Amino acid sequence: MRKRALWRISICWFWLNLVAGFSEAQLLVPRLLRQFDEKRGLSLTAPGMTQDAQGRLWLASTNGIVCFDGSGFRVFHDPVMKEGDYYYHLMASPDGRIWFKMSSGFSLSYIDTRQSRLVRVADTTRLVRAYLAKYGSHSFFADAQANLWIGLQQHGLLKVNPRTLAVEHLIDQGLDVRFITQDRRGVVYFTTAKQGLFAYNPQTGVLTNYRHNDKDTTSLSSDAAFGLQARPDGSILVGLINGADLFWPATGQFQHLGLNAQRTTNAQAPAYVSSFVLDATGNAYFTTGELTYRYTAQGVLQQLGFSSPTHVIRSLSVSASNRLWVSSDNTLNEYDLSQTEVFPSLLFLKLTINGTELRDNTSTTQNLVYDQRGHPTLTVGENVPFTMQFTVAAKLAPQTLRWRLNGYNPEWISSQDIQGEVAYQLPAGTYTFTVNQGARSGSWQPTVSTLTIVVVAPFWKTPAFLIFIGLMVVGLGYYFVRAYSRRRQLARQLARQQQEADSLRQLDELKTRFFSNVTHEFRTPLTIILNATEQLTAKIPTMDEMPEVALIQRHAHQLLRLITETLDIARLDAGKQEAHPQVGNPGWFIGQVVAQFAGLAAQRGIDLTYHTHPTTHAESGSDSSPNGRIPDEVLFRFEAETWEKIAYNLLANALKFTPTGGRVDVWGDITADQTFLLRVRDTGIGIPADQLERVFDRFHQVDARLTRAYSGTGIGLSLVRELTSWLGGQVWVESQPGQGSTFTVRLPLTAVDGEQAVLPMTPVDSVSEPIRQGTLEKGSLPNPLAVSRRDVPLMNGTGQPVLDESNPKPLILVVEDHDDLRSQVVGYLSGTYQVLSASTGLLGWEQALAQVPDVIVSDVMMPELDGYELLERLKTDERTSHIPVILLTARSAPESRMRGLHRGADDYLIKPFSLAELALRIGNGLRTRQQGQKRFLAVSTGAVSTGAVPTGAGVDTATVDVPPGAVSTGGASRGVLLPVKVGLDREEAFLDRLRQAILAQLTSDALDVDWLARQANMSRTQLNRKLSALTDLSPNRFIQRVRLERAAELLQEGTLSVAEVADQIGYNSPSHFTKVFQEHFGYPPARLKK
Repeated sequence: MRKRALWRISICWFWLNLVAGFSEAQLLVPRLLRQFDEKRGLSLTAPGMTQDAQGRLWLASTNGIVCFDGSGFRVFHDPVMKEGDYYYHLMASPDGRIWFKMSSGFSLSYIDTRQSRLVRVADTTRLVRAYLAKYGSHSFFADAQANLWIGLQQHGLLKVNPRTLAVEHLIDQGLDVRFITQDRRGVVYFTTAKQGLFAYNPQTGVLTNYRHNDKDTTSLSSDAAFGLQARPDGSILVGLINGADLFWPATGQFQHLGLNAQRTTNAQAPAYVSSFVLDATGNAYFTTGELTYRYTAQGVLQQLGFSSPTHVIRSLSVSASNRLWVSSDNTLNEYDLSQTEVFPSLLFLKLTINGTELRDNTSTTQNLVYDQRGHPTLTVGENVPFTMQFTVAAKLAPQTLRWRLNGYNPEWISSQDIQGEVAYQLPAGTYTFTVNQGARSGSWQPTVSTLTIVVVAPFWKTPAFLIFIGLMVVGLGYYFVRAYSRRRQLARQLARQQQEADSLRQLDELKTRFFSNVTHEFRTPLTIILNATEQLTAKIPTMDEMPEVALIQRHAHQLLRLITETLDIARLDAGKQEAHPQVGNPGWFIGQVVAQFAGLAAQRGIDLTYHTHPTTHAESGSDSSPNGRIPDEVLFRFEAETWEKIAYNLLANALKFTPTGGRVDVWGDITADQTFLLRVRDTGIGIPADQLERVFDRFHQVDARLTRAYSGTGIGLSLVRELTSWLGGQVWVESQPGQGSTFTVRLPLTAVDGEQAVLPMTPVDSVSEPIRQGTLEKGSLPNPLAVSRRDVPLMNGTGQPVLDESNPKPLILVVEDHDDLRSQVVGYLSGTYQVLSASTGLLGWEQALAQVPDVIVSDVMMPELDGYELLERLKTDERTSHIPVILLTARSAPESRMRGLHRGADDYLIKPFSLAELALRIGNGLRTRQQGQKRFLAVSTGAVSTGAVPTGAGVDTATVDVPPGAVSTGGASRGVLLPVKVGLDREEAFLDRLRQAILAQLTSDALDVDWLARQANMSRTQLNRKLSALTDLSPNRFIQRVRLERAAELLQEGTLSVAEVADQIGYNSPSHFTKVFQEHFGYPPARLKK
């Protein structure tokens, strides 16, 4: 009987071990129910999770406490930090509170679930002030009575009454308490990082320490202990590094639960078990971060598998409804443990593809997936190397293992280790990897674990790709045939379009040339007409004696404005309008424009009044004067020329449509947002409502009948709108038929500080008073500057003026292809200067070389050689480079002016111009040259530093006198006044070269004017005129000056006597040298002897 009983017991143990071993070789795959991803303001990376009595899930996340009620998330933040509060540990208490702490444990908070609010324990309490803030904490535990046990860093264990926050420091001993639990007997257990496991009996106060002992196999596996969990059967689960122990308090023995883990040499933080979670049946769930396990109530260790490789698992939680919650990096997953499939276990400890560890599915050719039955399939690319570390049991045990790869190597490979590792690099195909575990009887388990490996061929080896290539060949053939036909068609179309584009470009160039030529042809006769009326005006005492002259002037200016407006529209269309802002007072500037219409308004019996109002920012106090007028120092930058055109067209339009006895009012206001508001209101015929939208259209006439009462081109208002838009402003009109119209323009301004005004700074004489009371004489515009009558010079047989070499008057060369204008300019200037003329640019160049004039006045558009080419020749030839050049042109575009200025023009006048203004500019150029003569003389001949200024060597520092009329902002004659350009580098180099040549030949008998002219590569006449223009010295006097200043230098050195110095510089007679030196410097040479 005893033998039979022993046999039955042996058979029972055999089957129990067999069942346990079979269970530990199983893989549990729960069904995935839901997956939640992080979003802005919601962190699902939770180091800890728990559930309250209502079944709500609470997460201690990296950004606040997160509550999930089954349908939505709610985030609670620390009342002090507000955001970015990183929570590490939390626990539900029987009193309904959820306790939690931040990473370092220097504070303590809880969620009041009844009021759904986060409460932070005050920093002034003894608990926080004396313990938490001072030492920090690792974790806490709420017992059945809701008491809170807190593990301090390096300072033992606290017991806290949650209602009163009374603190008992039960244990210190420098213990670094990690995790805490309590068994059903009330004994409190806690782990430490280096001193193993401790058991504390609150009733007796006894503290027991359990440590690792190498000689005792039933002792704690390691003194580095972490997670703790009391089980219903009284045992205690202890978390270790890559493992766990089961502690039986009754016997004081530990049972080792070895875990299969990755074999790696990477220097990374070891995986440890930090927490255990119990379900309703007593099963314990825990994770190492990479792998997840279940330790059943029957004592069986199983591994859980998920549907795909998962990121590092942060924490676990099991609900009362048997749902497993898994928090990984950035996601929260819900699994149903009641729908768990059990399969033969094939556990992947590590899977590396092409040198990269597979932690998540990264592509369609490198991933690991499980089907609905839990069978794994690995997909890799052809000839891509991969390695696998695997096992069939969750628990580390001394067992054997064998495997093979069907379809590649049918032979079994055996190992005496429960873990295996393989490496493959396979051709395309499908393979089955089979793993079999050894039985304890020495045979092999009847069940096997399998893995399907799908090796995907490169796309260029697949049948689909070959079919695609065939279709591509056929398609390309069809494409090339069709493309060839299409290309020929497109070539013909492109040639046709190119031809049309060339035609359009030619038409555009033709239009541009037409406008330029027409402008030139219009402006030149207008110049003659205006200058003729100017000369007539100078001959008569008053304008009343010859009213026809004023009539001619008025209509000539009107014709000039029509030409200018047409060109402005062409420039706006071509996008070539350029900005030239000026500084001044906009209110006074508009007043001057209005003043130009005073005579016309008075002649028609129209009351014209200009009003200026206080600025809307007058409340600033110092920014405006008491009467609301803008003070003199307030300046703005604005486009004066464009503003004048806008105001002129609005005023002309208002006066044209206002009958006799009517009224035109003009307002100019500066608003608070630095814009200028110009309003022009008339009492004219008004505009019908259906015409208001089209009144600014180009060439539009409100009354388009041939018998209309008011003439016009339809350009003015269109130009106003286009110029206003170009300036970034707005324009609109309000009108009632029979009552008049009001045009309003809003223009931007730019305030400036510390800049000198370019526009006039004197306001009009009668602001807010009717201008017709006598500000100007009758007429539409002020008359040009009146000049005295000039005599016509005598002519020789060739039509050129007879030059008098002894005449001290400056010599002026006029180059103009229009005979009448050339004769008019020559006749006007002949009374003041000697004048030469040339009808072409080439003749002008020859005259300039032959006569070397003092100033050259040249047209731009001329036959044979235009003004730009003539200017370039003059400025690049050393014989004429010093001559000031004034260009006359009908091209008013800024690019034309810039072209002339870049080539060295000294001044620029736009046709039609005033002869008086031309005379003033010539006079300014000659005065500038006189200043330059003294300056060049001082620089080139080297003034002597003696303390006494040599006579004739001083430099006049006075500025050039420029008359106010030289720059105009309106009217017919517009010029560009340039900075003085004297060509310092070129002319200084010329004079220095002559000086060095003279110094090298001081004692030579060949040193005379002819020799110097040969050195300069000039004729005697050319040299004489150039030296006279630059230094006001003849060649002989220039040579003498160089000699004398060299003598002064030698005398200052003190090594030579006066007679020796005279001999050194070429004077044979010391007495003659002394006389000449005395006359030049004003003191004898002996004064310079040291």
